[in-house]
Amino acid sequence: MRKRTFSIALAIFCWVLNLGLPAALPSQEAKHPKIVLKGFDGGPLTLESKVPYSPRKTCGACHDYARITNGYHFQQGRTDGTGKVVISDTFDPRFSWNLSSGMFGKHVLVSPDSSQLARKRSETPSDIDKSAFYYVQYCGACHPGGGWGEYDRKNTRYYSEETQTFGNEPLESGFLLDGDYTPYSMADLKFGAPWNASGVSEADCLICHLTGYAWKERAAALQRRAFRNGPTAGAGWTALKPQEGSEASTMEQATIDYTTKEVADFENLHLQIVRKTPDENCWA
Repeated sequence: MRKRTFSIALAIFCWVLNLGLPAALPSQEAKHPKIVLKGFDGGPLTLESKVPYSPRKTCGACHDYARITNGYHFQQGRTDGTGKVVISDTFDPRFSWNLSSGMFGKHVLVSPDSSQLARKRSETPSDIDKSAFYYVQYCGACHPGGGWGEYDRKNTRYYSEETQTFGNEPLESGFLLDGDYTPYSMADLKFGAPWNASGVSEADCLICHLTGYAWKERAAALQRRAFRNGPTAGAGWTALKPQEGSEASTMEQATIDYTTKEVADFENLHLQIVRKTPDENCWA
């Protein structure tokens, strides 16, 4: 009898104690508010939309996009901790080939082809190795976008979808030798830098915060010069058409379908967002 009374008392004590405690950890995790995907014009998208979504317009509506994208992962030496553009043709008087202290602007001797970012101002085409456009196309797959994938060395967006203007407009003299806009790369005078056709590579929040992110699809979009489609492809909503011609001349050819749910769910994306980045996303 005494043992039974003790058990009942203990059960009541535990029940009362639980009344003052928070719920179990899984239910404590904050749910992300409903997400309204927005296009580059800032307008809300629907399941029937056929244009890519803009992370800056979508996520930047609630989060400090500028502050977040000033992190090193995004800038790679283009800016300092305060957001000031520090990459410069005269950044390193001792080693003149280094234009910054980071991967974007620093001579990468150990890269497969000893990559060198073109100066903002070169004297002849032979001085140019790789343009900023080249870096986004072929190096952007390993970076989250934003920073040098979105803004030039004057901190102007390479191309504005809203105003439909280039960052160097009105056209500046000598733009052919401008490392951000030059059509030259790797001794190819026809390589081009069609920022208006490709769009810019905005910072893609889902790279870190979506489990099962489609890295290969995003990389393919960038390499096919569909920069603005990168985030949409990574979420599984973009299908690229068969490639025709050389890689250097391929323009954006993508079909968008927001009803696809293999990677991300358009209507329930907020339920898929994770606060802590999965290890698999970093390994990718």
